[in-house]
Amino acid sequence: MPPPTRRISALPISANETIIFRVCQSLTLLLAQIVILVIVGLLFVVVIGRLEGIGSPLIGSLSLKSILIIVGLLAIGLVIIVRLLEYFTTLYTLTNRRVQQDFGIFLKTSYAIPLDQIETLDVMQSLIGRILSYGDVEIRPTSAIVRFIEFKSIANP
Repeated sequence: MPPPTRRISALPISANETIIFRVCQSLTLLLAQIVILVIVGLLFVVVIGRLEGIGSPLIGSLSLKSILIIVGLLAIGLVIIVRLLEYFTTLYTLTNRRVQQDFGIFLKTSYAIPLDQIETLDVMQSLIGRILSYGDVEIRPTSAIVRFIEFKSIANP
């Protein structure tokens, strides 16, 4: 599988290091979450729109109903934007020497564990994860000082 081209690793790859596997979070999961949030937003608009007694103007010509709809849709939009940013700024890499996690928008952060220091590797999938073919892979180093790396919501873990 070729590495995703929309991302660049924060830690450089040395001359004698080869990328074996590069993956990002599951696109299927991202799309499912966005569809669910859009449906929740539409249901919210319908439910608020059917409420009685909150239609009189509150601020200028805006009623409480209008304010609730605007705030609710803005909140859902913000969650979608955060989720998209997380998707586009997180990259997991396996080389012949290390496992690496890169993430962040303004402050790019990278964690790496040399392969010879990996103690355990756990794969976790929920029922929905099995249905949508995504899950988490947790990689723990031998040293308690070094942070563990979690490949969150990757396709076909």
